[in-house]
Amino acid sequence: MARDRYYKLQNKLHIVNNFEEHGGNDKLWKVRPVIVAFRNKCISLLRSQHLSVDEQMIPFTGRCNMRTYVPNKPNPLGLKNFILASSDGLVLDFAVYNGKETIPESDQNEHELGVSILKLLARTVPIDYSHVIYSDRFFTSSKSVQLLLDRNIFQTGTLMANRIKEVASKFKRHQELQWVQWDENIGEDQEVCALKWKGNKPVTLLSTCIGSEPEGTCKRRCNTEKADVSVKQPAIFKSYNRNMGGIDLCDRYMTYYRSNIRTKKWTVIVFNHLNDLAIINSWIMYKRIPEQKWMSLINFRIHLAHDLVKSSRIVDSLEMSKQISQSVTQECVSSSDEDEEHQTIQNEEELCQSQLEKANVTGLATYLNILRVFLPQSRSHLMCEKCNVYLYVLFC
Repeated sequence: MARDRYYKLQNKLHIVNNFEEHGGNDKLWKVRPVIVAFRNKCISLLRSQHLSVDEQMIPFTGRCNMRTYVPNKPNPLGLKNFILASSDGLVLDFAVYNGKETIPESDQNEHELGVSILKLLARTVPIDYSHVIYSDRFFTSSKSVQLLLDRNIFQTGTLMANRIKEVASKFKRHQELQWVQWDENIGEDQEVCALKWKGNKPVTLLSTCIGSEPEGTCKRRCNTEKADVSVKQPAIFKSYNRNMGGIDLCDRYMTYYRSNIRTKKWTVIVFNHLNDLAIINSWIMYKRIPEQKWMSLINFRIHLAHDLVKSSRIVDSLEMSKQISQSVTQECVSSSDEDEEHQTIQNEEELCQSQLEKANVTGLATYLNILRVFLPQSRSHLMCEKCNVYLYVLFC
């Protein structure tokens, strides 16, 4: 495909009809069909025991009223996407942030944004006391823990100490704790555990399913000995570090082969981002197949592209090209007396199959919608040997 034609098709890419009326305050109505289709596929996937909730950035620097800035991110400027994922990076649910319309109106005044997003994404998690959601301090609070516990879902996450002032006041002060020591506080109902651990800086975790036991070990850098030493580690920290990085892992896969396109349209950026997410999800599920040597991500993308274009679901290009070529041939014959010899041509396959074989494009006809159209006004590199007419290959 020519470059200019690709840019032209990209410029004409629309998901919905812009000339129709779209009621409501949905800011994502231009890409809503794609979001709904991909989200329905994500919801249908099986939920693993350990899940994580975090935010993901859709890089975009153009004009958009939904664009946000999140510091300390590899792509701090763009559209914010809240994701529920497994520990290996499989996206199970998501919600693109579009202002206050992202969460239900009933939760806007009752909960904070982080708690409301957590409640929104946890709707598809089975309520059977067997799933744990890991989150950072933006989503974790005493309200979120109790909210999920009422739905028979456990939560473990870091949090700011000012969100649990009563419990934080019972902790030992930072100066009283030695290096890699912790202080644990369990609620009266024995359902919530809060733990403060002193490493290079104090960290507070809240959990409804795990505490400090059984203790484990980990490697930490000792400034006095100038080497890595083995120290004790509470079980809650080990579980959090093992299962929290699912969204970060998905972001890392996305950055390897992202579909980067220079455009000012945020709709194209969101569309390509969801396509990349779908490919990453497919690759992660492919790697879960046991006893199989899986291929790399780039080879998987190449094989996926070939399988898609060779799929039997694609409209038969030959039938379509016959219809168009016959209609265009009739117009050419009626408009010019020099083209009377073309009336004897029965179909388009007899006309240009030989020349296409020399041009080495016969393979494309098996998996692309190639429309061969007569264009007497222009000159192409392909010519039919039988009728001495230039042919124009159009990729759709």
